[in-house]
Amino acid sequence: MAHGALSKHLRKEGKAERLDWSRRLVIALDVARGLEYLHTLASQSQIYIHRDVKSANVLLGEDLRAKIGDFGFARATTEDREPIDTKCVGTPGYTAPEYFDGLKLSRKADVYSFGVILLELITGKKAFEYMSRSQDYIAIWFEKKKDDFWKAVEEEEDIGTDYETQQSVQEVAELAGSCCTKEPERRPEMSQIVRVLSSLIEIRDRRNQASSSGS
Repeated sequence: MAHGALSKHLRKEGKAERLDWSRRLVIALDVARGLEYLHTLASQSQIYIHRDVKSANVLLGEDLRAKIGDFGFARATTEDREPIDTKCVGTPGYTAPEYFDGLKLSRKADVYSFGVILLELITGKKAFEYMSRSQDYIAIWFEKKKDDFWKAVEEEEDIGTDYETQQSVQEVAELAGSCCTKEPERRPEMSQIVRVLSSLIEIRDRRNQASSSGS
């Protein structure tokens, strides 16, 4: 993919593109739609679980539209079967707790990982630091240290500080919190996430259109 991994741009590594909030919203929706396809649309008889959803596996094309890459850990299963793995795969900081601790795998493990990507998009911070304690994972940091989290959002200068943008960021943060809740049954389905993000983009587009008409 022309622009490489999303992680590179969020960390501003090398010739990274500056990603404003509008662009980050579109990237989030692209990834959500990709996971929705895997979970519900790719096959009539099976569902697929990626098992390694992370910003380094989100690839940006020439137009900065996102696609999910690296399906080496993907697992096929059926709607009524919750597989038990013998070994946890994936990346620290993105792995759902029920999968990391008990090897219980479902689509909601991908939802958790997607929530971590949302937190990365909001803050520009890494999902985890090597050699760090588990409480330094961004999902746990968000849950336990909200004040520090919002300070990091304010420091992410590419996002923007206008009221409408901050309202949108707040809604995505709430969505991320739902995705990263410890109880998998309380996490939304990817189809619900797609609807929320699509609605936020529609609001943005209507606002931009109204602004253009008034100028």
